[in-house]
Amino acid sequence: MVRSIFDQIINYGIVERWDIDKKRTYRQVNRFNLALGLISLSALPIAIISKVYLGLFVQLTGAFLYLSGFHLIKKGKLTSAQALALYTFEAHMFIISFFAIRHTEGGLMPWYSPVFASYMLYPLIAALFNRSIFKHMTISILQIALMQFAGAFIIKSGLSTFPQGREDLLNFIICVYNTAMASAIVYLFFKENRKVKDRAIKRSKELEKALNEVNKSREMISRQAMELKELNDTKDKLFSIIAHDLKSPYNTLLGFSEMLKESLENDTKSYEYAQNLYDAALNNYALLENLLEWSRTQMKRIKFSPVEFPLADIVASNIALIGLNAEKKKITIDNKAGNSILVRADKNLVNIIFRNLITNAVKYTYPGGKITIGAVSHDDLAEISIADTGMGIPEKILKNLFLIENKESRAGTLYETGTGLGLILCKEFIDLHGCTIWVESEVKKGSVFRFTLPLSK
Repeated sequence: MVRSIFDQIINYGIVERWDIDKKRTYRQVNRFNLALGLISLSALPIAIISKVYLGLFVQLTGAFLYLSGFHLIKKGKLTSAQALALYTFEAHMFIISFFAIRHTEGGLMPWYSPVFASYMLYPLIAALFNRSIFKHMTISILQIALMQFAGAFIIKSGLSTFPQGREDLLNFIICVYNTAMASAIVYLFFKENRKVKDRAIKRSKELEKALNEVNKSREMISRQAMELKELNDTKDKLFSIIAHDLKSPYNTLLGFSEMLKESLENDTKSYEYAQNLYDAALNNYALLENLLEWSRTQMKRIKFSPVEFPLADIVASNIALIGLNAEKKKITIDNKAGNSILVRADKNLVNIIFRNLITNAVKYTYPGGKITIGAVSHDDLAEISIADTGMGIPEKILKNLFLIENKESRAGTLYETGTGLGLILCKEFIDLHGCTIWVESEVKKGSVFRFTLPLSK
């Protein structure tokens, strides 16, 4: 119970949310004031019995000032509480010294008196409260000097006059009192130092443990990174082999189906079957290429190599490539991209962008419709547009059109199929150029895809 009360007093005015260092500085002042206040109060019975009434007043005043520090702590005025505690102790010791001054055979109280030695506690308390040690060492020296030189005046004033025959008892009491205060202060100082040292050792061990864990984690991450690199290298090699093995049969299939189609030009029915076979192989080959290109972007194996080239060349080559599908649906492709626009971009990536966007336009345009390809330049960008008179895009699909997690593949106007990756590829390749793509669409009236590319400087 006593310990519980003591802990409550020591923690008086301290807020639980404070950090450990702030709590420690406040507890220092509370411990100091409690110890010195109790010692001052314990001297009261002795002062009364000895009829040293001035001493009684001094001790009461000292105890009151020490305990007043708790009020300042409660208000959070740490600096004021430290100053009050320190200056009260220095004034207290100075006044108590009055009672110890007396004539001896060698004159007044010698310089080496235990009372004066207590003045050396001033810098110790200053260090405890993180205040100027030099300043309070100077105060202690000045008080010793003043007490020596003003000793005769103090004796004449009667401040050091005590009941006859009580001088030895008084000296003993003063010695015990000063020793008690000195012991309390030294105890507080070294206890605090020990706490700080223990805390530093504990923190050092925690940091060492944390460092060991970091080193272990670093070694594990390094090992995992090496394993991951080996896995990625194996995966890349495997992907290259699979990509080659998948595309090779299509090259053969496309070649033979085209030859078969040409050889059956005079047989209308057989020619139609051969044409369908060729178209199916060509569409599946395009889908495969999109899948492979998308896989390459996910593995970060796309090499971005911008060069300068006329935009019209790419547009013309893709119209020629996709023209057969457009003719089959009787769709007109109007090329309005001028020959004067030069862009600086990755030619292979731009080729894939145009191929996918024009293929999509053909896929979703009604038979007999029209596709218009235009290009204009402004500032340092070329803005390309691919407009169709097709089925348009519903609002719920439009807002997530370029998101892989929400990709949705719709059948074309003649039920053509796809993977839904074409537009995802377009956006990723345009992003690589630091440019943008957007779309305007109205259901059953058509869509306009617009994107930008850097102009050649």
